[in-house]
Amino acid sequence: MFIVFEGIDGCGKTTQAKLFAKYLQKEGFQVYLTREPSDNRIGRFFRENYLEKEASWNVLRDVFMFFADRAEHVELEIEPALREGKIVVSDRYYHSSIVYQYVGSLRSRQKLSLKWLLETASLFPKPNLVFIIDVDIETAMSRIENRGKYARYEFREYLSELKGMFLKLPELLRNETIYIVDGIGAVDEVQNRIINSWKSFLKENRELIQARTQSSIS
Repeated sequence: MFIVFEGIDGCGKTTQAKLFAKYLQKEGFQVYLTREPSDNRIGRFFRENYLEKEASWNVLRDVFMFFADRAEHVELEIEPALREGKIVVSDRYYHSSIVYQYVGSLRSRQKLSLKWLLETASLFPKPNLVFIIDVDIETAMSRIENRGKYARYEFREYLSELKGMFLKLPELLRNETIYIVDGIGAVDEVQNRIINSWKSFLKENRELIQARTQSSIS
């Protein structure tokens, strides 16, 4: 099974992805925790050169580097872990590309089609479940400021546009199971909301999960 955590910077998704992976392990599942940009060659290069506040903006460069990194991420990490029967938990995936690159292109001369971004995303494996952690902009900015390190897109106006786009994803990706989780409150409160959504997902998809389990055993 493939599970993705998404949301704007400062929403708490990285913390919640790690906690959820630990929860699954305690429940007896084998878990592979990963992230995008990945820790592979292209992902590392992007993190080291283009995420900092002073880095230049180039929508076309960014979108194709993210796609290239994702291709390696799927080939080297996601698909092998899934073949081994592990639950893959990823901190960001193509949903971030749809949101960040589309919103970024609206601020650029290099306009990207939302339809094209959605079609390109469909080239990659679809996750079974997506959690979008939703917080207000002031909470997100407060967390970013406490962290003391900014990326080039971490400012209020831009985060507000990103938040609006993330909340549109359930409508844009109707063939995916997406839960929007309230990210306000203590860390354990948010985690409980995620776990409750996970239990609801398992209950609603019990027959499908059992069929896949029996198929993999046979």
